[in-house]
Amino acid sequence: KRQYWREVENMPMLADNLASLAESYYNAGEFDKSLHYAGEGLRISEEIGNIWGKAYNNFVVGPILVERGEIDESLQALENTLQLSRQSNFAAGVVATQMIQSWLYAMLGDLEHAKQYQPLIKDFVQQYESFRPLYFVNRAQNEIYEGEYKKALNTFNQVGDTYKTYSELIFHPYIYSLHIEIHLENEKYGLALETAETYLNSLSHQQVKILMPDMLNQKARALIGLEQGRQAYDTLLQARELAVKQNSRRSLWALLLDLADLEQDPRSAAKMRDQACQVITYISEHISDPFLRGKFLSLPRVKAAQQYNCLEYSPN
Repeated sequence: KRQYWREVENMPMLADNLASLAESYYNAGEFDKSLHYAGEGLRISEEIGNIWGKAYNNFVVGPILVERGEIDESLQALENTLQLSRQSNFAAGVVATQMIQSWLYAMLGDLEHAKQYQPLIKDFVQQYESFRPLYFVNRAQNEIYEGEYKKALNTFNQVGDTYKTYSELIFHPYIYSLHIEIHLENEKYGLALETAETYLNSLSHQQVKILMPDMLNQKARALIGLEQGRQAYDTLLQARELAVKQNSRRSLWALLLDLADLEQDPRSAAKMRDQACQVITYISEHISDPFLRGKFLSLPRVKAAQQYNCLEYSPN
């Protein structure tokens, strides 16, 4: 199709096709290819002044930079996507970007900032009824980070099944991972394991690998809760392999710490913690806002890792 649109010189359709291709590669966890096609589509869209094309091709850039742990760049890219999506009435771009912005701030420890997106999402989805479940997804996510696990379960029960009809597969992994996390935090380990396996199979069938390292980690946590440490260790090895392949620093540092906790060989465990420290330092040095950087470094898992002298490292 790309060749056809080039031959007939239909640049808007070519830009749209490149954005679709970038989204497909993003879903598959092939982030370098995704950025390549998004960049090409963005260049064409800028040349012809196509705001929709700019919004659609920007769609994957912010989430990929989040995965890479490049926080400043990801925040800027997400904001650019949000503004372009609003200008071009790209509804999925608006709601997805706000969800990821909220999720990112919550992950970094700035829950107050994360919660600021909740009313924005609520107002927006009132115009687009099909996206209404995503308001409850965002609310439940914030409740998890607040430690309100039972409340999060009640909120998530309002999500329903509408999201399964979304053509934008980007939404599915975030909803799946949240569902598993709710069961884990409510100490329903058998249910968490069953849910994780169901969703992992579903994503594999769809050839979607976004957040798969996270869901494998969640599966491992469920196995630990069920006192199946060996299986948990093997699952974490799978998760680490995929996170490394995707260059997902966002998920990698916690995976390495979890693996180290289960590792029987002290030298291997020390190496894993050493690697986790390097990733934590990379992320922290890509947060220029002192307040946000301080929030990240104050997270319990990150503070625990600092005993291994994480901040002595510099990114390569």
